[in-house]
Amino acid sequence: IGAALRARGHDVVVCAPADLCGFVRHAGLSAVPLPVSAQEVLNSDEGKRLLAGGHLGGFLRMLRNAVRGKEDAVTDALVAAADGADVLAAAPLCLGPAMMLAEARRVPLVPVYLQPVVPTSAFPSPVLDVGSLGPLNWWTHRLFETVFWRAGGDDTARFAARVGVAAPTENLVVAARNLPSLHTYSPVVVPKPSDWPASHRLTGMVGLSSSTRAAVGES
Repeated sequence: IGAALRARGHDVVVCAPADLCGFVRHAGLSAVPLPVSAQEVLNSDEGKRLLAGGHLGGFLRMLRNAVRGKEDAVTDALVAAADGADVLAAAPLCLGPAMMLAEARRVPLVPVYLQPVVPTSAFPSPVLDVGSLGPLNWWTHRLFETVFWRAGGDDTARFAARVGVAAPTENLVVAARNLPSLHTYSPVVVPKPSDWPASHRLTGMVGLSSSTRAAVGES
C-alpha cells in the first residue's frame, strides 16, 4: 500500500519493528523503528506454539510482554511516524493507539484488515477453531473483539494520556467498524458479506510491483 501511494506522489512513513525497517527502506519508503523484533517473536518456540494452536489471547499477551518496559519508546515511535500526516492507516494490532493518535492529530484513520475479523453472520471468526454456527457466527467475532480489547485496552488508555486525549470509554475495536476500511485479501477467497458496511472495501490481495520486489531483493 505504501509503495502504491508513493508511486502516486504521496510521502509515506511506515512505523515497523526494527528488524523490518530495512525492508521498508529498500522499498523506497521512510521508516520509523519500533523497539521490538518481529522475527524474534514469530520464530520463538512460544510464538510458533501459540500461533499453531490458534491461542490468540496468549499470543497477544506475548506481544505485550515483548514491549514491556518499552512503552514510552513505542509511543515516541508512533508519534514520530505520524508527524505531519494527512491520514493514518493501521493494522488491527495497532488499532487502539492509532485511533487515539488520529484523534490527537485530528486526521482520518483507515483500518487495514489482513483477515476477515469484522463481525458477520456469514461465517465464524477465523481466529476461533469452530465451524459455521449460522446466526451465532456474529457472536464469535464479537468474542474476538472482546478478547482483543481486554488484552490491549489498558495500554491504549496509557497511550491516550501520553498524546493528550481522553482515555476511551468504549471498545475501540468495535468503534473502528464505523470507519472507512480496507480488507487486503481476495474476494474470491472471502466474498464481502452482505451485512458489512458499504464503507468497507475488499481490495484483493496486496502485492509488490516487479520493480519494488527487485528493490527489496525478491525475484
